[in-house]
Formats: sequence, C-alpha cells, structure tokens
Amino acid sequence: MRYAPSVRRKVERLRIAGFSIHSIAARLKIPISTAHWWIAGISQSSSAKRLTMENGRRAAKRKLMETLDRRLLGWQEEAETAWRKRGKDLFFGVGIGLYWGEGRKGDRVFKLTNSDPMVLKLWWRWCRRYFKDVRFHASVVAHLGVNAKSAERYWQKVLGVSWKIPVYFKKAITTGRGVGKLPYGTLSIQASWGCAKCFEQMSYWMKKSADIL
Repeated sequence: MRYAPSVRRKVERLRIAGFSIHSIAARLKIPISTAHWWIAGISQSSSAKRLTMENGRRAAKRKLMETLDRRLLGWQEEAETAWRKRGKDLFFGVGIGLYWGEGRKGDRVFKLTNSDPMVLKLWWRWCRRYFKDVRFHASVVAHLGVNAKSAERYWQKVLGVSWKIPVYFKKAITTGRGVGKLPYGTLSIQASWGCAKCFEQMSYWMKKSADIL
C-alpha cells in the first residue's frame, strides 16, 4: 500500500521525538514493518533514546496490566459459575470457612497452615475435589527436637501421598513449652502452579459467603 509523503515525515518526527516503533505504527495506523523500514538510519539524541525506552516500558506495563485484568475477570467468571453450581454444597462451604479462618489472605498465595491432622486431611480432600488441575506442595515447620523423617512419614500418611514433604526447623526455639506439644510440627499445604487463580477464586467465594451473612 502506498502512503502519502506526509505520513512518512510524521513517522520520522515521532521517532526523533522518542516514540517506539510499535507506538508509531499504532498511532498512525500503519504496519510495523513499514514504520521500521522508514526509520532505518534515523539517529536519536540521548534524551530521545531514554524517552523511547521509557515509552516502551510504559507500553509493556500497560499491556501486562491489561492481560492481568482479563485473566482476573476470567477467574472470577469461573468462580461465579462454580458458586452457582456448588453454593449449597455443604463440603464446599466447609472448605471456604476453613480457609477463611486458617488460610493465608495476602500476596495472592493460596496456602493453609495447621497442626491438626483432621483439619489438614479434610482440607487436602477439598483441594483435590475443587482444584483438580492445580499442583500442590506441602512443607513442615517444627522445633529442633522433632525427628524430620518421622514427621515427613506422618504427614504423608495423613494426606495419603508419597511425594516428598520437606521439614524446616525453628532454630530460635530449642526448649520451652512449645517443644513436645507438636511432635510432628505444623503442616502447610500450598498451591504451586495456579496459585494466584486459586487465591482469587477463594477470595471471591469468601466475599459471596459474607454477602449471605
């Protein structure tokens, strides 16, 4: 397609002013390849180069935010569909209440920590039922007196899993009233892949639950 000479002059002026190739093409509604061809050999001042880089960063950030907004909207739509389908499911509601009380509420991290094997067994079954396609991992935090291998085997048996559960120790506490009361430490179950999705959908369900109360 042939363009008027004035279009090319506009491309050159915008490039010298510090606009990126993509922003020039979008602004003038011309192909990126055409803009790239026309600006070949055009030199920029150091200030214009800095402006080009800054404009590029802003455009990349804007595109990222738009992508995240679309993704969040999709997650919320899925959560609404699940709510309509399972809102009256007792087990579904129990899991929401459990996370409301014991789960992590920040950083878009879907994680629940507890020391009660019954609670964690129930929570693990809930995760496997309602987040089937999400990968989870678990870890233990214990006092120095706890046997790491025994703790790992104990929680593997509770959850019914065979994968490795690492044990981390609280180095600051070696004696005192905390030692001995939790012979297997506390277990955290956290979503690995799909963590933000799980967090946002659980937040949506907690809000829907609060609206009912």
